[in-house]
Amino acid sequence: GPPLSLRLTLHEPTKDLETFLALGRAETVDEALSAADTFGSPGQNLLVADRDGDAAFRLIGRVPVRDPQWHPVMPRDGKTRASDWLGYVPQSEMPACRVRADEVLVSANQPHSVDDDAPYVSHLYEPDFRAARIRECLAERDALTATDMGAIQMDVLDRLVPWVRVHILEVHAEEVRRTRPALVPALDRLLGFDGREHLEARGAPLWHLFFHHLVRQTFVPVLGAELVNAWVRLLNLVETPLRRAFTEDDNPWAPPSVRPTLVAGALEDALAGLRHAGLGPDAPWGAWHKLRLTHALGAAPGLGAFFNRGPMPVAGGPFTVSSGQYAHTSPGPMVVGASYRQVVDLADAERTAGMITLGGQSGHAASRHYNDLTPLWLAGERLPMRLGTPPQDSAPLILEP
Repeated sequence: GPPLSLRLTLHEPTKDLETFLALGRAETVDEALSAADTFGSPGQNLLVADRDGDAAFRLIGRVPVRDPQWHPVMPRDGKTRASDWLGYVPQSEMPACRVRADEVLVSANQPHSVDDDAPYVSHLYEPDFRAARIRECLAERDALTATDMGAIQMDVLDRLVPWVRVHILEVHAEEVRRTRPALVPALDRLLGFDGREHLEARGAPLWHLFFHHLVRQTFVPVLGAELVNAWVRLLNLVETPLRRAFTEDDNPWAPPSVRPTLVAGALEDALAGLRHAGLGPDAPWGAWHKLRLTHALGAAPGLGAFFNRGPMPVAGGPFTVSSGQYAHTSPGPMVVGASYRQVVDLADAERTAGMITLGGQSGHAASRHYNDLTPLWLAGERLPMRLGTPPQDSAPLILEP
């Protein structure tokens, strides 16, 4: 096909270092928002609060102004200047809001705005399940501590599970029981799964394989496997179309008359996938959902065991706060998650600040620090981030010329 080129704001000259220097000196929300005006790329959700109780959100970063006659996601003719960007969206027009003292603001990669006049930013947003669960966790507590925030980071309740139970499984359960009695035990296992995706969660692999095959049963007959595979690789883009297909009376992808057949077929395929892996419908989540850390040199013959680590069972899934994304072409092996976690109570930073990163602090595969942080990461623990007092149990590192 014809050659394609890509223009990306990340490739444009920016003043990001000036932004972070100014943010470090900001003492109020207004000063922080003003400091962010110079930020270039990549786009970020800035949530900021000050000691006076003022809080705000704004999307920061350069967002191109595009000619409205062109759909933002479609290729354009690169031989004419008419296809160029028309500048950048002014910071005053970026998605933003102030937060009242009785409000809670949550950002978990969900859409920024429902305003039709808002500038186009992206269509690669996450569904609202993670954000909704964070709101639930915050509402359950009156006075949040650093420990509470760490627990929320590790929450593994999948809010898509009850939605599927109510709007898909329960709606068509009677018909599946009547026409496919052999599937009843597995159907009951799905109906009984509460969505808590901890390592010992029974039925979680069955649920995720069912969801995967329901997508394929619904869309592959029309779009074909190749196009569906390309689509669902983009993490969680498939969830909204599937929900619409099973709730809209006139939706062409899954007319009401064929929905029980699609549910039964997906459940049958899910059971077959588990049998192929040597597992049953009661298999725990940790037996299916695993993370493998692969090094660039780990693919070389004979070097994998030296450079790679895993596979390791990991809690959470694509729609949980503790994100454990998998590619929807292969619902199991984890491919995306939180590589870094940090919690700081700014009222007592010296005592509460903590962080953890996946892997280790050394890039040398023979070092004891190559992968020493992974067990802490898996357990949801953090290392202290001392700002004023040095560690008491280790010798200082002295750098000499």
